Amino acid sequence: MSGWARDYPQRLGAFGILPLPDINASLEEIRYCLDDLDFEGIGLYTNVNGVYLGDKALDPIMGELDRRGAVAFVHPAAPPESPSLPVMSLPVIEYTFDTTRAIGNLLFTQTRKRYPNIKMIFSHGGGALPFLAQRLALQSTLPFHGGRKFDESYAEMQGYYYDTAVTIGGPQFAALKAFVGSGKMLTGSDYPYMPKSAVPMAQKALIDFDGFSEDDRNRIGWTNAFELFPSLREKFPDIRA
Repeated sequence: MSGWARDYPQRLGAFGILPLPDINASLEEIRYCLDDLDFEGIGLYTNVNGVYLGDKALDPIMGELDRRGAVAFVHPAAPPESPSLPVMSLPVIEYTFDTTRAIGNLLFTQTRKRYPNIKMIFSHGGGALPFLAQRLALQSTLPFHGGRKFDESYAEMQGYYYDTAVTIGGPQFAALKAFVGSGKMLTGSDYPYMPKSAVPMAQKALIDFDGFSEDDRNRIGWTNAFELFPSLREKFPDIRA
């Protein structure tokens, strides 16, 4: 992948994947991917063998990413346990909620509060978060959940970036825009997990949603990415964000 990204800089970039749960090897992989290979960031999963983002076992990883102000792209994984629904693909529902679980765990463990410098991107429009964020923020105000201020918790969840992968309808776009605004949204396709034949439908949904202005679409399409990844300015010098 590093060779392809180097040979086709205007077509490809790369995130490093960590060999978790091995913490020491993962720390070395962060160094190698970001320092030697000049990757754009690090890829994380919502959980690894049931250990979710926000677990203290992952503090060394979070601390190193925070120290670097690195970009971390978070993709959902299967939860350690899920209902048996043999007629339905597990990712359809469980991936959506695993993203929400991870963000909730980062909130309630106050991990995000301790490591605020990581530029985190969550896939699939944040899963169920746009609908549940206020509920989570309210719960965080209870003494046994940290006794935090509602606005502080809500703003923390608004501080992440969210991509539009498999966000294919007006209600989803409307909820996500109401939650974070277009300034925290990035274009995503989920290809190849989303079949190639379905990608144009998702692209059309983004273009056709009448709740986005032209400026919103520019932000989601490329301006936000330029701000998040300064290397893109070097790869596309003719484009001004």
